[in-house]
Amino acid sequence: MDLSLEKTLQAVKKEIEALKEKFNKFIDEIMNEKKPAKKTTTKKTAVKKKVAPNKKTVAKKAPVKKATKKTTAKKAAGISTDFDTVIDLISNSNEGVDVTTIATKTGFDSKKIANIIFKAKKRGLIKSAAKGVYVKV
Repeated sequence: MDLSLEKTLQAVKKEIEALKEKFNKFIDEIMNEKKPAKKTTTKKTAVKKKVAPNKKTVAKKAPVKKATKKTTAKKAAGISTDFDTVIDLISNSNEGVDVTTIATKTGFDSKKIANIIFKAKKRGLIKSAAKGVYVKV
């Protein structure tokens, strides 16, 4: 063996031994560490409220919120989202677009494309023309 290689290996061996000793000391400290004593707590009894015998309590109803359509900041600013990019790509194709074409044109990974396609199909924006090929509805 080369002399410099032997010296390097010996130095690495010494470092490993030193780390081994530090690790063993650390484990010993953890094993010998005393656990803190448990705190004892006293139970507090709840004070019951007295209710006047002739008064009726009326439960208040929570106000009903009206459903509003959420708009994201990107849409409000006119910036195209990744979802919009994929939908536009599918909409502009006459024969349909497959996932590999979407990936090459957008640069998105397959997981992101699959999520976008799933959401678009659920919303009814696109449909499957064939396995892996999508067209606008």
